[in-house]
Amino acid sequence: MSAIPSTKEVPHYAVCARCRIAELCQPVRLGLDARAALERVIRRRRTLKRGEYLFRTGDPYHAVSALCSGSAKSSVTRDDGSVQVLSFHFAGELVGLCGLGAQQHLCDAVALETSDVCEIPLGRLFEVVEQSPAVRQFMYRLFGEELEHQHQLMQPLVGRTAAAERLAAYLLSLVQRYESRGLPAREIYLSMSRHDIGNYLGLAKETVSRLFSRFEDDGLISVRARRLRVNDVARLTALADSSHPNA
Repeated sequence: MSAIPSTKEVPHYAVCARCRIAELCQPVRLGLDARAALERVIRRRRTLKRGEYLFRTGDPYHAVSALCSGSAKSSVTRDDGSVQVLSFHFAGELVGLCGLGAQQHLCDAVALETSDVCEIPLGRLFEVVEQSPAVRQFMYRLFGEELEHQHQLMQPLVGRTAAAERLAAYLLSLVQRYESRGLPAREIYLSMSRHDIGNYLGLAKETVSRLFSRFEDDGLISVRARRLRVNDVARLTALADSSHPNA
């Protein structure tokens, strides 16, 4: 069993302005009644070390969670015991929202580095949603945006069969996600392993490592330890779309 992460007061984080649930924590756009209702929502911030679980498959769904800092991956275990990586999550993104309807988590989520997670307990949130039309409207918009976000995460795999195309499209998706959070998009910290990237893209670890070396030799990227710099977005885009049906 993994260690119980610590719980602490919720300080202001620079990432709060980019967080997908920021309006619940700091509802400046809501009216006085909605803000008063939201004062009843208890907020917690948990710190997880690398390898600690935010939740496991089958755990009760008790809170809407967002990463305040760090990163995480979600995965499922198949019937044969193998693990499939579903997604990687970065600061300002929600984690595990797909389990909301089932009232239990449908995957595992584990920290890839020391990470802070902000939680809004589900029971309290539902009480506020029932009482405040403004909060209810916001939640509908949030869930709709999350569905769109999950669809976008699958784009590196859609219609691309060549390994180089998949990896190029994945790296471009990281740039776009960093840009959407107001982060330096050309300087990306790769907290995930080559093995996990390959698992997510349906490629062998050796293939991923070989392609990273090839991309670097071609001047598309620069890699120093876990720091990735995208040097040529245009050429990387052309490679990703070289045989895509929409190219």
